[in-house]
Amino acid sequence: MQKQKTKQIHINKIKPLLGKASVIDIREKDEYLSGHLPNTKNIVMDELLNNPSKYLSKSEPTYLVCRSGRRSKDACEFLDKLGYQVIDVSGGIIEYDDKLEEKD
Repeated sequence: MQKQKTKQIHINKIKPLLGKASVIDIREKDEYLSGHLPNTKNIVMDELLNNPSKYLSKSEPTYLVCRSGRRSKDACEFLDKLGYQVIDVSGGIIEYDDKLEEKD
């Protein structure tokens, strides 16, 4: 049986979805406050992985973003195995080519 590949979208292709799709920034609070995508929620990775049903739906896709793309990839692989529709935002905040918000 072939391993299912986690769905991905590059961070600079997510702009049209901001404000329309569910996007969760899984970085730590201080990282989030230092600059994040507009219209995103901050739910720290450990909190999300320990209680996914509180934040995610198995019937609606959710995009996960972090600093470099490593944490979001790992989180998506874990959550995908649990049946959640998650999409990894590859490249992370460090590759975003537009202005970040710096407020909560």
